[in-house]
Amino acid sequence: MSRSIIKEVTISQSADATFDTLITPSLIKKWWLASGLVIIPQNDGLTMTIWNDEEDHKDYISEAKIKEYLRPERLLLTDIKYTSKKGHLPFNVDLNAEFTIQPKGEHVKLILKQTGFPEDADSDKFFKSCNTEWEKTLICLKDVAEKYSLRGPG
Repeated sequence: MSRSIIKEVTISQSADATFDTLITPSLIKKWWLASGLVIIPQNDGLTMTIWNDEEDHKDYISEAKIKEYLRPERLLLTDIKYTSKKGHLPFNVDLNAEFTIQPKGEHVKLILKQTGFPEDADSDKFFKSCNTEWEKTLICLKDVAEKYSLRGPG
């Protein structure tokens, strides 16, 4: 058994512009407050995000495979791994994150679903932290999508 996080945000932008915000390194760095990023935006692509860009001392690294790249409706990341200065997570996870974009008139609804959190006390703190951080991150993503779109206003 596993737990999931489901969050959504309404963005005053087109589906294409919102999708760009999910896959463009300069925009991802703005909404995820990352210091470095590599992404190969395609089916069977990959993404790696880094916080604290000291060459020899990374604070935090997130990596994932891009399993589905369906522009502009869906982006599915699988095999998500987290590493910090302290090492890997002290419990097993099978994390995936799915971003779904649904047009709603002059705006879109972006839905995040992250799955694979274990249902045990050892992972409670990590699950709660991810839940809180996704709330903050989606607010930043909305702001970036609306202010910095590569395609202009929605």
